[in-house]
Amino acid sequence: MAGRTGKKNTLRRPKQTPQSEKEPNRPSAGPAGLQDGSPAEKPPSGRRRRRTPEEARRAHGTRTHRRKQRHTRILGGVLILLSVAAAVLLIITMLFTIQTVTVTGESRYETDLILGASGLEMGQNILRFSDEEVEERIIRALPYIRSVEVVRHYPSRVELVVTEVTQMGVAVYGDFYVLLDTDGKVIEEGLERAPSNVPVLVGLTVTEAQLGYPAVFENTELFSIAQEIGETLEKYGVANITRIDLSDELNLKMNYRQDTYILLGTRSELDYKIKFIAELIHKDMVDPAKPVLDASVPGQISARSLRDSEYTSEVGAEGVFDYEAGFPGEGAWNRE
Repeated sequence: MAGRTGKKNTLRRPKQTPQSEKEPNRPSAGPAGLQDGSPAEKPPSGRRRRRTPEEARRAHGTRTHRRKQRHTRILGGVLILLSVAAAVLLIITMLFTIQTVTVTGESRYETDLILGASGLEMGQNILRFSDEEVEERIIRALPYIRSVEVVRHYPSRVELVVTEVTQMGVAVYGDFYVLLDTDGKVIEEGLERAPSNVPVLVGLTVTEAQLGYPAVFENTELFSIAQEIGETLEKYGVANITRIDLSDELNLKMNYRQDTYILLGTRSELDYKIKFIAELIHKDMVDPAKPVLDASVPGQISARSLRDSEYTSEVGAEGVFDYEAGFPGEGAWNRE
């Protein structure tokens, strides 16, 4: 064409630069994260990054603050509980005070005497005394009282329910007698003569005695036998037993009134023996001509006269019981 050179237009590819000229050679990655054969810098497994001093101070301050808050809440709760308790105690102290004390039950003592021995006072808090201490004071000061039940009638009345002792008999203590209840407690002391309404416990010797307290016996087994006899007599309603002879444990004896003599033998089956004796007495079947009732063999009773040939010695024709002389004709109680 006119006006153009004679050169041809030719498409040319861009000149490719060899890979070696584009980038310098890089070392290939070594095995398992190594480059240039050197270990990669990683934090040790399982360990946290160490905190800076500033971070440690902030964390410590946070913990201290939380601890103070917890202690404050606990202290506040305790103070609230104490305030409530104090309020309740104040209300109880003001409202639950003794205004009346009554005495019920059978007793030979006057009410004022029992109240004085109890130690209870008007205006005293009804909750702040011990039942056991009240009972102990009463039964020691007033020996004829066996037990005391303390009953609180809220808000202001106290009832004392008293039970009187059961007299068991008198025993020798030095030159005198002491009167004992069925528990062995001394209810009277310094008696020159035995009362006629309780049996004399022959053979039972007291070594220590204090009014209102249990006696100490030379032979505790004998007291146990006397206790069993006394309880059994009471069980079957036998009264007027004037003497219980415990001097021979194999040949126990009793006097009914002053003219009937009862042989019990050993301690074995006392309940059974006394039951039969009680039936004879209650049915008025005791023959004055045969006042010796032998119940020593369980299941049978034989009645004999005081002059029965089975006994070794004679006794007075009248057969009158004498506290001083003991059983009339001791031989009449002992078989040949």
